[in-house]
Amino acid sequence: MKAKNGKYTIKQGYEQLQGGTITEQLAVSSVQWVNMWKWKDVIPKVKVFVWRLLSKALPVAQNMHRRITAISPRCHRCGMENEFEMHCMFFCPSSRVVWFGGRLGLTTHDLPINIDAAFSAITEGLDEEGRRYVCYTLWEIWLAHNQEFFHHKKVDPIAIWRKVNDHMNCQHMKDDVGPHVTSLVQGSMAIRMEIQEWMVLMDASCDDHGRAGMAFLIYRNGELMGIGMNNKSGVDAFWGEALVLLEAVQFVQEKFQVDPKPMVTLLTDCLNLVDAVTEQDFDSLPSWKARDTVALVICEMRRYGGSMEVKHVKRDIVKEAHTLANHARRESLCYKGLSCPQLMNLTPEARFLDSTVFSQLQDRPL
Repeated sequence: MKAKNGKYTIKQGYEQLQGGTITEQLAVSSVQWVNMWKWKDVIPKVKVFVWRLLSKALPVAQNMHRRITAISPRCHRCGMENEFEMHCMFFCPSSRVVWFGGRLGLTTHDLPINIDAAFSAITEGLDEEGRRYVCYTLWEIWLAHNQEFFHHKKVDPIAIWRKVNDHMNCQHMKDDVGPHVTSLVQGSMAIRMEIQEWMVLMDASCDDHGRAGMAFLIYRNGELMGIGMNNKSGVDAFWGEALVLLEAVQFVQEKFQVDPKPMVTLLTDCLNLVDAVTEQDFDSLPSWKARDTVALVICEMRRYGGSMEVKHVKRDIVKEAHTLANHARRESLCYKGLSCPQLMNLTPEARFLDSTVFSQLQDRPL
């Protein structure tokens, strides 16, 4: 490339590779953001994420390396090149598989190296559904990237496609119900339609004599599908939480024999248990008795073969599970299977999963 004065400069070469001057890039990004903010079919959280992506404000490895030189700029997934925005979202082999196997059948190797130009090239000419699909795919690729970086958990492309399809189906349900219904009825079925994955709420209840009651409730799309209750003696509080998690995981293993296995999120109010399972830390457990139980939980989750994760929630989210755990401890109850009216009379509000569960999981900071 030659400048007007016939001399080549590094700045001009950089601008040529990036698709224009820095001022022109900012102008394009600004226009894209204004247009994207008008898209009513993408939730605000994902819009902000895409804006951060286009603004090159995401903490990809190359950006972090500029601030902290001890952090390697290389992609932690493939190690083939530095991780900048286009590599993370489109050029990394893990991302290429997601795009090529998705609805668009997109081959990303020939996309522009500039993230603004690439986003424009992909979304240009797409309808609302297509734009929504692109945004949610970018979002799920980023979440999978973070799962692997922070928790060393590789997310299968099938799991990403399933989550993107859940987002798409969720939008279709909202369109069918109508915005006036969704905005009027908090906690209604219209809100619960947002909960697309299987969720398990669990809790344990212990008394001063070492007797524990444990219970879990399994939901699909916000509707109660199964219950497990048990009791045990000589159990401390943390061990009880670990035991009910193990029973829930084993129950899911038994019921889900088909492939591909669905995404399952296990919710507990015990933060120490979540840390022990995700970090695989056996040395700092609050109870030495729970060491073998936690190790078995990790093995069972790996054996599941699908996407299964444990997340921490506030106590009030699992209040129905706590009510049943108390009942199991006091009455020495033991039950596993489909929900039954006799048990639901104890806590009738447990028949449907409250929408606050979904909002708490989704509204965490990026």
